[in-house]
Amino acid sequence: MSLLKNGDWDNSSKLIQKLLGQLNLVPKYHPLALQSLCHNILCTFIKVFEEFDKVDEDLIKEITNLFSTDFCMYPIDYIYTSLCNLCRKICLKVQENKRINLSGICANVNKYIQEHYDDENLSVAEIAKVFSINPNYLSSLYREQEGISLHKAITQVRIKKACELLLLPSTMTIDDIAQKVGFSSVRTFYRVFKKEMSVSPGTYRNSN
Repeated sequence: MSLLKNGDWDNSSKLIQKLLGQLNLVPKYHPLALQSLCHNILCTFIKVFEEFDKVDEDLIKEITNLFSTDFCMYPIDYIYTSLCNLCRKICLKVQENKRINLSGICANVNKYIQEHYDDENLSVAEIAKVFSINPNYLSSLYREQEGISLHKAITQVRIKKACELLLLPSTMTIDDIAQKVGFSSVRTFYRVFKKEMSVSPGTYRNSN
């Protein structure tokens, strides 16, 4: 079942082939054994299918039709093909749902960064704790979905906010702005700002 939940079509199909192959090796196996095995496989499909956010009527119909099939009337190769075709569709659906869910997580992370960039304690570890996700997994997931590291994303938001503040007609000093956008160290702010913008905060303010 874990293979299906992960959308692992390749290994799921190999497992189905293995189960049917083991039964086929038994001399004069009872026909009901084949029927029972196929129904157990279909029940596993249903358990995974029930976790989908949206009901797929076509998949429901296909599973229902297979449940009413007298598998004893068909050769093993035909049964294997039928079960694997259904398994493949379920795995594709699982993969689609995972992409949607991962995209949703990253969207929530981005929203959290926008709302907490001014917190000097904001970090990958802190965000992972908020979302109850392993930090390494979150970092890998974020990079895969967004194309940049989560640490880089936090930095970019802070520097963007700093640029906005530097252009405002105010009495805020650069030290004030550094603190305002979440940098505990002014020296770090200067270094990161220059790395991101290719100029110092002061030069940026004076040239715009």
